[in-house]
Amino acid sequence: MKISIAGQTLDAVADADGRWETVLSPVGRGGPYVMTVTDDEATLMVSDVLFGEVWLASGQSNVGINVGKSDGVEAGLKLADQLLIRFFTMPINLNLQPQDDLAGGQWIVCASENSASLSAVGYYFACRLSRIMNSPVAVIQSAWGGFRIQNWMPVDALKSNPDLRQYASEFEERCIGLSAEQRTPVGLMELGDIYLKYNNAWVQYRKTKKGSEPVPPTTPRTPHAVALNYNAMIHPLVPYAIKGALWYQGEADSNPTDAPLYAELLSSMIDGWRKDRSSDFPFIVIQLPEYAAVNREGPWICVRDQQRRTLDQTDNTVMVVTIGYGNMNDIHPLNKRSVGELAANAALSKAYQHNTPWCGPLIQSADQKGDELVLKFETFGRQVRSSSPELAGFEVSEDGNAFHPVSAKIKKNQVVIPINESVQCVRYGWDVNPKLTLHDDAGLLASLFLKEVR
Repeated sequence: MKISIAGQTLDAVADADGRWETVLSPVGRGGPYVMTVTDDEATLMVSDVLFGEVWLASGQSNVGINVGKSDGVEAGLKLADQLLIRFFTMPINLNLQPQDDLAGGQWIVCASENSASLSAVGYYFACRLSRIMNSPVAVIQSAWGGFRIQNWMPVDALKSNPDLRQYASEFEERCIGLSAEQRTPVGLMELGDIYLKYNNAWVQYRKTKKGSEPVPPTTPRTPHAVALNYNAMIHPLVPYAIKGALWYQGEADSNPTDAPLYAELLSSMIDGWRKDRSSDFPFIVIQLPEYAAVNREGPWICVRDQQRRTLDQTDNTVMVVTIGYGNMNDIHPLNKRSVGELAANAALSKAYQHNTPWCGPLIQSADQKGDELVLKFETFGRQVRSSSPELAGFEVSEDGNAFHPVSAKIKKNQVVIPINESVQCVRYGWDVNPKLTLHDDAGLLASLFLKEVR
């Protein structure tokens, strides 16, 4: 067959399954173009094809919160009429095996009248990127609320990490005993619905202590713990080219078992996705915001810090701090425009080498020097600042368990804490709703952290 687009004509040969691939010479951003595919029997024409930047947006329901439900919807929707934005939403689906084919979906040419149902974070990310770069931008949304990170990982990524193999074993154990019907995508989702209803009933019972304690279902446990979303909603996108990925997730892993392993899980997931594409593409992590319905010392804060620690374990990965954009009473905050645009700033800097600030100071080291604890930060060439006369939010621990607040000051672009005895750990902003006073001269907040002292 012959494929023609943008002044290029190439040959390709389909295999026995009808699959083919050809590689174009580079084409500048823009369009629209018409692509024709011709063989001995027919000609297929695809119109309105653009060349531009494609990003994958994945995670939980905060990726799925749409433009119509988010703040500033009227002004936000008007942006689409001024820019070349395209959107593709992956259908929610599950599968026990990695799939090569899409289960459905179609490209949307974004305009004010049809963009209200799109991911707000992805939409505002694309709008800012398109405006700054004067380029077409496309977002592929592949997200589903309530699923742990293990669901979005290939099984092999878990098996290859000794700290995570128990999740792969759990997956294999849960597959035993499933009927042929239960192994289908529909059957898997039906099993998931049964356990979702049970979990919701248990949460309600724990809150109210009214009625009888919910009885666990007698149906087999669904193997939702691992890989099913990856198999059905990530793997089918390979080898479609992407520039990078956004990841907004962690709420479902804010539990005592998963939270301490979240950096390992996220690093392994990123490695698995990159291995699929043989590409070290940029990866942007959106850190969890403030939220009151969790314990101050609990897993929610731990996941935040584990998201930060992922940056130390995985190259070409950045994070945006979203404290201040959350809602203490709602796990689904509606200020998605600020989050999406901050993520776009990260993309501009990391993927396109623009000098665009996106992240405040990140802890690098904590050293005890005599009667002082000296904290050094990655400041991205900017200065460390405080938003109040007292630099609040710092705590130290002599034994690694009990923490107490300490005073701190900025000195030579570092934070210095006076101490009287040997310190094992220091932490900052360790609260579900931290009062972060440390920032840089671009106004970007420092991430919370827990750091061992040298």
